[in-house]
Amino acid sequence: MNSVCPRALPMLALVVGWTLASAEDTNVSVFGMPLGSPLQVSECDKKLVGGLSMYAPGAATCFERLGDQGKMHATAPIEDETILIRFAANEAPAVMSGGVATGLVVGGKLEGLTFNTRGTDAQAQVMDALKQNFGEPTSIAPKQVQNSLGETFDTVDATWGLPQVEIFFRAVTARVDVGLLSVDTGLGRDHRRQRAPGSVPLSAQTPEPAAPAQSDLLRSKIVVALAEQRHDAVLEGMTTYRTLESEGVAIPVSLFFAESEAALALRDWLRAYTALGDYLARAVATDPLYSDALRRFTGVETKAFEVAEGRDREMQLAAAAELKSIDEQKKADVARFVDALFADLVVVPAGKFRMGDVSGKGEADERPLRNVSIAAFRLGRYEVTFAQFDRFCAATGRKPPDDNGWGREQRPVINVSWDDALAFITWLNEQSGHTFRLPSEAEWEYAARGGRVSDYWWGAEFSPEHANAKSTGGRDQWPGTAPVGQFPANPFGLSDMNGNVREWVQDCWHPDYSGAPVDGQPWLTGECSRRVVRGGAWNLGGASLRSSDREWDDRNFGFTDRGFRVATKE
Repeated sequence: MNSVCPRALPMLALVVGWTLASAEDTNVSVFGMPLGSPLQVSECDKKLVGGLSMYAPGAATCFERLGDQGKMHATAPIEDETILIRFAANEAPAVMSGGVATGLVVGGKLEGLTFNTRGTDAQAQVMDALKQNFGEPTSIAPKQVQNSLGETFDTVDATWGLPQVEIFFRAVTARVDVGLLSVDTGLGRDHRRQRAPGSVPLSAQTPEPAAPAQSDLLRSKIVVALAEQRHDAVLEGMTTYRTLESEGVAIPVSLFFAESEAALALRDWLRAYTALGDYLARAVATDPLYSDALRRFTGVETKAFEVAEGRDREMQLAAAAELKSIDEQKKADVARFVDALFADLVVVPAGKFRMGDVSGKGEADERPLRNVSIAAFRLGRYEVTFAQFDRFCAATGRKPPDDNGWGREQRPVINVSWDDALAFITWLNEQSGHTFRLPSEAEWEYAARGGRVSDYWWGAEFSPEHANAKSTGGRDQWPGTAPVGQFPANPFGLSDMNGNVREWVQDCWHPDYSGAPVDGQPWLTGECSRRVVRGGAWNLGGASLRSSDREWDDRNFGFTDRGFRVATKE
């Protein structure tokens, strides 16, 4: 009986909260959980010698000795590799409630047994009973252990190696292969090498257990995991157990305490707080573990709230960092957008020109002629497009203007008022270090002429090869607006200065040029509720596309032929 198992055994140690029970207490349990369910405790009591019961929880199986210490008889087939041994309460005036040893059945033999107890009140009784059944232990180790709350206890670990204790069921050896979970009732072969002809793995013979049976098996595994101090496995098992509640399975209240023990060992204060709260909410005050749980709860609650507050702070910091990152990304995207827009501005050289109706074909509002000096400045190569204006709308929450069904992207933005253009430019300046603006009326005409004195930069007569106007023909194939840059650029490198859309400029409206600035600055007195538009559009005839032609509109009015381009200083 005292020989040691020839191969390494899993040493199973159970560390539980031991409490003294009276002689009348026959409901021996671990953390208050009856080990006999679905069997009653009395059904397994005194099956061995000295008040010990041996029990396979997963199979609801009791064991009894057969004459000598080397044989055990099982009352039902074994379907689980772990067995529990407990001390029957009615054998002594004082016993340890929850006193459990654990063992392992492999190949029909009880191969190892480990017993861990705390305190000395009933230690001798339990040890004597174990020795009567299994002989002298192969090792006895007194030691001190500390629980998760820092409490220190004297303990004794005893271990038996038992390769010769065979488990019988109806006089046939029941083989349990731990890795395969398959059963062979008589051939005695190792299934991991060769399965007997016609034998079927147990998993193929047995359907998935119903929720109550599954809970029994799960309960025993949680107890064993706690005994082996596999705290992660305890928490994993309890997570699964909680899902069974939806199927009407009640969780033994003691398992919540076990869950808190495992969580405390892992310093998972939030899980421990939840588990203890669940235990206290369901347990009765007379439960052996109640006072211990109540004593622990305040300290665990404090720790849990500290952790929760810490996590909240971390989440807030993470959220703030994420928002900052998003904001920085948006700013970087806008900066790239503005830089690209600025890079597409053309430098218009400084110079002087004769402003107004040079050819004599114009209107009275284009006179009197005057000489104007222009400082160098930058002007958009193209009119502001829908793609650019839509970016502004998305960033500011502004409703995008309608495209009249012609398309967006690289077409000039339309249906924008002078105020809309100003809002776009203000946003550009807020996002960058630039000082974008609308061109003055004098700057616009100087740039449109491209150094020429004729009505159009390409000559004296209108040509659909050079501009998008009311009539189609030649290069002009668009009944509405054309995508920017479809026509030749003027000598300054500017496209669509004549035609496509009329363009807002800074100046307030005056009916003629009497008293107008001669230095290229905008004229900001007069009827400032009305602003000047220049250049003609897709819906106007050639005469309205002359470089000197002028029109006005209310500053808050947008239409399908209104657009703009931006300028800035050189």
